[in-house]
Amino acid sequence: MSKSALQASNTSVQSVLANGSINVGSPKLRFGKDICLNNGSIVLKNCGYYSINQTITIQPTAIGEVAVKLQHNGADILGAISYGYATEASQNVTLNVSAIVKVNPGNGCPCENLPDTITTILVDVPGDVVSVLTDVVKL
Repeated sequence: MSKSALQASNTSVQSVLANGSINVGSPKLRFGKDICLNNGSIVLKNCGYYSINQTITIQPTAIGEVAVKLQHNGADILGAISYGYATEASQNVTLNVSAIVKVNPGNGCPCENLPDTITTILVDVPGDVVSVLTDVVKL
């Protein structure tokens, strides 16, 4: 059984610039002390492995590819990107993105470089984010 979990949602429409961060919203369910939210991002407060799953609905401003990705402390998480295609401007595109993240200790013990931050990014195209659903579990 995990030590901590968080479910969050944001159903307020947010206009996001290309390569801008998406606000994951507010907690709907939370237990434990290892996961919280700060300034619209996920905060991982202790060492270990975390599973992150998000479902995001976007209305891009133009026809074409739309994508979201996850970043860990500002660096892209390998493989944590999801692509979709809008055949019309302002068409709803729903994307799912997930990752397992390892939070490492710093030079000392325990994790002195914490907390770690996970940010969701709208890649290359601006748009309106219609909803964000987030699940995070410390494994």
